[in-house]
Amino acid sequence: MATTPHDPFGTPAQPASHSAGLTDEDYERLAERWIDRETADAARIRRVDATEGPQLVGRRDRHGSSLAGLAIPYFRPGETTVREIRLRRDSPDLEQLPDGSTRETAKYLSPPGRGSLIYLPPRLTPEQVADKDVPLIFTEGEFKAIALDRLARHNSDKLRFVAIAIPGVCNFRGTIGKTEGPNGERQDLKGTIPDLDLITWERRHVLIAYDADSATNPSVQTAEKVLIKELRRRGATVAVLRWSLDDGKGIDDLLANKGPDYVLGLIKGVDWDEAIRSTEKDRQRQNQADVVVGIALGSSQLFVDDDVAFADIDNGVVRCTMKVNSKSYRSLLRHKYYLTRRKCPSAQAMTAAIATLEANARFAEPIVRRKVFTRTAEAEGKLYVDLGDDGWRAIEVDSRGWRIVSRPPVRFQRSPGMLPLPMPAAGGKLDDLQGLLNVRDSSDLILIAAWLLAALRPTGPFPLLSLSGEQGSAKSTAARTLRSLIDPNRVPLRTLPRNERDLYIAASHSHVLNYDNLSGISPWISDALCRLATGGGLTTRTLYENDEETMFEAMKPIILNGIEDSATRPDLADRSIVVMLEPILEADRKPENYLQARLEAAAPKVLGLLLDGLVRGLHRLDSVQFERLPRMADFASFAVACGDGSLWSDGGFMAAYEGNRSKAVAEVVESDMVAEAVRQLAQQGPWKGTASEMLERLCKIAGDKTANSKKWPATPRALSGRLRRVAPPLRHLGVNIEFFKEGHTRTRMIRLAARPPETESISPSASSANRSGNCEPKAYGRTQRLTQNHDEEASPSAASAVPPLRTQNDSTQTGAQPLPSASRPLKTSPLGDADGADAYSPYKSGPPPDDEMEI
Repeated sequence: MATTPHDPFGTPAQPASHSAGLTDEDYERLAERWIDRETADAARIRRVDATEGPQLVGRRDRHGSSLAGLAIPYFRPGETTVREIRLRRDSPDLEQLPDGSTRETAKYLSPPGRGSLIYLPPRLTPEQVADKDVPLIFTEGEFKAIALDRLARHNSDKLRFVAIAIPGVCNFRGTIGKTEGPNGERQDLKGTIPDLDLITWERRHVLIAYDADSATNPSVQTAEKVLIKELRRRGATVAVLRWSLDDGKGIDDLLANKGPDYVLGLIKGVDWDEAIRSTEKDRQRQNQADVVVGIALGSSQLFVDDDVAFADIDNGVVRCTMKVNSKSYRSLLRHKYYLTRRKCPSAQAMTAAIATLEANARFAEPIVRRKVFTRTAEAEGKLYVDLGDDGWRAIEVDSRGWRIVSRPPVRFQRSPGMLPLPMPAAGGKLDDLQGLLNVRDSSDLILIAAWLLAALRPTGPFPLLSLSGEQGSAKSTAARTLRSLIDPNRVPLRTLPRNERDLYIAASHSHVLNYDNLSGISPWISDALCRLATGGGLTTRTLYENDEETMFEAMKPIILNGIEDSATRPDLADRSIVVMLEPILEADRKPENYLQARLEAAAPKVLGLLLDGLVRGLHRLDSVQFERLPRMADFASFAVACGDGSLWSDGGFMAAYEGNRSKAVAEVVESDMVAEAVRQLAQQGPWKGTASEMLERLCKIAGDKTANSKKWPATPRALSGRLRRVAPPLRHLGVNIEFFKEGHTRTRMIRLAARPPETESISPSASSANRSGNCEPKAYGRTQRLTQNHDEEASPSAASAVPPLRTQNDSTQTGAQPLPSASRPLKTSPLGDADGADAYSPYKSGPPPDDEMEI
C-alpha cells in the first residue's frame, strides 16, 4: 500500500520519492538489537532520506551532515495518532574529545521545543498499561523498549511485562509547560513529565534496566536514584537489573548476545522481597512533611499576592489557583499523598508542610508576585470574568468584543460556595432582564442594569442596591436572581454578620455580598457597608498571636433587601440605589421551580447583554464627562458609557439616577427626627445661634415625646454631630447649615437658612469634541460646573457612536474589524472612604477646590 500524507508511517510496497519502508540492511541492523522483522513492522519504524528527515523533525542539515535515518513514532496506548517522531540518524555528528578520541553526538533528534515523552511500544493496550499486576521494565532508548516488548511476548500467549523507555536517563523530568516569571516574562516550567501519569504505579513491581555501565557511571547512578525515589513516591516497588558489561552494554545487546532465555532468567532471579524491604525502609526514612512538600513542589508553582501564598496547579490543559493555607489545597495534597503512600498524613505533618510552602513562596529567589482576583479582574485595559467551570475558563472583554479564553493571563481564586456562570449568548435585550424581576418602573430597571454592569468590574466604587417592599413583593427572589446573573453562589442570600471582621472575611471570599430580610441596620454596620462600597480595610489581631495583625481590604458590590428601606443613614443612602418592588397578587404568584427554569433560560442572554454593554463602556468611557459631577461619579460615568443610546435612551440613566437619589434624600430626612425638625425650623426663616440654643429650639419643635426618646441628641455636642451628618441631604432639599466662629471669644455658631434646592439635572456628554476653553469651576452650593476639552481632535460623531460589537465563544469565529480607538487601562482607582471621596472624577483634570468638597 502506497504511503499517503494521511498515513506517514505506512509501509510502502515500493520506495517512495522521499521515504520508504525498511530496507534489508535496516532489518539486519535491527536484528543485531534482537528486533525481528515482525516487531519492527509493529513498531512502525520506517526509513527517511536526507530530504524528508529535516522536514520530519523541523531541523536543517548542519554543515552538510545528513539527517537520513530511521523514524520512530510515539503513540499513546490504544491510539493510532502519532504524538511525536524521533529520528535515529545513520551518520551522527562526531565530537573531538580532549584525549584525542571522538564520540557521536546528536544521534537522536526530535522536533525543537518539545518536552520529553515516554515511549510505549504500539502493541501495548491501555488495559495492560493500567494493570498493576503486570510488572514493568523501565529502560533507556526506544530500540531497547522494542526489543523488550518482543521478549515480553516470546513463546508466550500472555504478556510477561510492560516495557517502556525514556529518551535519556534523566528525561523523566524536564520542561512540562510555560509559566510567568517574576517580571511577567515567559519561563519554562520544570517538573516530572506528565506521561508518567499514563501508567499505574501503585503497588506495581518496576524493574529499572539501564545500560550495564550505570554501575560505574556517576551521572547515570544519580539519575537512577532520583528515578527510584520518584517511582517509590508514586507507590511502586522498585528493583534494578544488573549484568556484566562484557555481555552487552544495553538490554538489547544483552538479548542479542546471550539470548532470551538468559535474560528471562535474570529477570526471574530479581529478589523482589529485598526490593520490598528496601522500598519500605526508604518510605519510613522519609518524613511525612517532607513528602508533602515534595508532592506540592512537584505539582504546583508557588507565588505571593500581598504576602499571601498561592499555588498554581497546571497539568498542561487546565490551570487552577488555590491559596496555600486553604482547605482546598490541603485536601489536594492529602489526596496526592494518599495515592503515593496509601496512608494518611498526620495533622502535624500537614501543618509543617503548609508552613514550609508558605515560606518558600515568600522568600524563595526569585519571588514570584501576581495579583489574585475573585470572579472579576482587569489587566492591560481588558476585563476578565471567571466562568467558574471545571476548565477554569474566563470571559475576556475589551473595546472590540468579548470571547471565552481557556487560560486567562490573570489568576482567579474560588471559594467553596462559588458556582459557574451561565454560558453567555448574544442577542439579549433589556426586556429579558425585566422578565426576571418584579420591576414595573423603567427607571428602576435602568438603575438595576447599571448596577449589574458596574458589578462586573473588579473595582468600584460600587453603589449599594437596596431592594424594599411589603411582604410578598419578591425581594429575596429578586436579590437571588441578580446575584446568580453575575456571581452565583451556593448560598446566595445571607444574614448580616455580627461583627466587622466576619463582614470582611465574607467580602474576601465573594465578589457580591447579598444580605436578606433586613429589619434595620445598626450604625457600625452602616459605616462598614459604606467603606466596603467605596473601598476600605480592617486590621485586627491575628488569632492565637499576641503582636501580629491581620489586614483585610475590599471593595465589593452589595445587595440589601427588607420590608423597609435599610439605607436610612445619610452616608449610606448617598451611596445607595433604592428600588421599591410592587406587591405580587395571589393570582400572579409562580412556583419556585418555574422561576428557576425561567432564570436558567434567560440568564445566558442577559449575561451576553451585559457583556455587550461592557464592550461599549470600555470603548466610550474616556469620552464621557458631565457639566456637574454627580455622586458616585465613577459609577455614573461607566453606566452612561455602557448604556446611553444603546441599552436605554441618551440621558436615561442620569434622569433615573438623580430621581432615585432625590427620593432617597427625602426618605432620609423624613426618617431622621433631627433633620425633620431642622427643616421645620428653616421654614420659619433664617436662624443663627449656638448649638445649645438650637437644641432648645428644636426640642420645642419636635415635642416632649420625641425630645425624650433615646434617638434624640441629649447634648449640644451630640446635636452638632447629627447636624453634620444630615447636612448633605438637607442641603439637597434647600436647607443650608453653616458652622462658624464669631466674636473675640470665637464662639462656635450655627447659621440656618433656606435656599434654592440643588439642581437635579446633570447632562452627560458622550464626547467633548464640541467643547472648548479651560476648566472653569463655579461655586454652586457644594457642587461645581465643569467644562473641559479632553480631545479637541476627536470627531463628535465618531466619539459618540456606539461601536459595533463582536461576540464569540470557542465554537464561533467572527471577522469583525477592530474599532478605531485602542483600548486604554481602566480608571477604577479607589479614592478613599471619605464621604465625598468619589466626588472627584478621574476623567477631569485635578480635584475640586477644598471649600467645595463634601464633609
